[in-house]
Amino acid sequence: MPLKLLDPTLDVVFKLLMLRNQVLLRDVIESVLTLPAPIAELEVINPEIPEDAPGDKNVVLDIRVRLKDGRQIDLEMQSTVPPGTRARFLYYWARGFSDSLARGDDYTALRPCVSILWFKRALLNSPRFHSVFHLSEDHSHEVFSPELEFHVLELPKLQLAMADRQAKLERWARFLGAKSIDELEKLAHEDDVMTTAKNALQDLSMDPDALRIARDRETAVLMHRHLMASSFEAGLAEGRGEGRAEGRSEGEIAGIRLAIESLCRILGIAIEQDRAAKLTTLSAEELRHLLGAIETDRRWPEKF
Repeated sequence: MPLKLLDPTLDVVFKLLMLRNQVLLRDVIESVLTLPAPIAELEVINPEIPEDAPGDKNVVLDIRVRLKDGRQIDLEMQSTVPPGTRARFLYYWARGFSDSLARGDDYTALRPCVSILWFKRALLNSPRFHSVFHLSEDHSHEVFSPELEFHVLELPKLQLAMADRQAKLERWARFLGAKSIDELEKLAHEDDVMTTAKNALQDLSMDPDALRIARDRETAVLMHRHLMASSFEAGLAEGRGEGRAEGRSEGEIAGIRLAIESLCRILGIAIEQDRAAKLTTLSAEELRHLLGAIETDRRWPEKF
């Protein structure tokens, strides 16, 4: 049976891949930033993956790096674009920037903080694949402070990249968006780092611990997505005049049912005819209880 590769656009897989081989971490940073020289030394400030992170979509799995000159790089992969995404990234930038100043230090001790944000789905209206943001004056475009810098890379827009795009950055985008082993093999023949990346992803995809963490994280992402969808549907129902309480309840029930069906599909739990029928009779509270039981026990509970 061919090996099923983990998805590197899942944030926890992306972080594991980068942490386990710092050659890849250095290369992906160098592919995005214009640096005067290759990165000789770096420190990962948050190398841990919190124990509750895989099952909690609200836990951010970014990679915060400090370079030898004190500059900080915050690298993150996003597979979804929920409301508040831009504000969250700005908040995390501000937190990382302020952390570089110790009590009593002069403000000149503050070091630049650069955010590198990869997106599986498009975030911006711009047609550019690689967008760079600074804080500048609206008319003259004078930069107010070079300490703030955001790089947004949108994988769906790779084909819109400029003709003079950097080959290294394009290869990373193709690696992250690859759909098959054949695509990875082709990249491996183009560049030694891509060979390392392909081998690292294959090794990660055979690691039981990585598989468990990735499965739990994917489940959390799907559940979050469906619960967000249920809130949206409830809002639509409310707008259509179906009654606030009724619309909210129906939307919530539909969203939790979808989350249960998706979770069962991931875990290989069959939703037989009697189970499907049962789902249509449960209240929102009962469905939430069922969802929690399936997530905890990894099977369909007997009492349901």
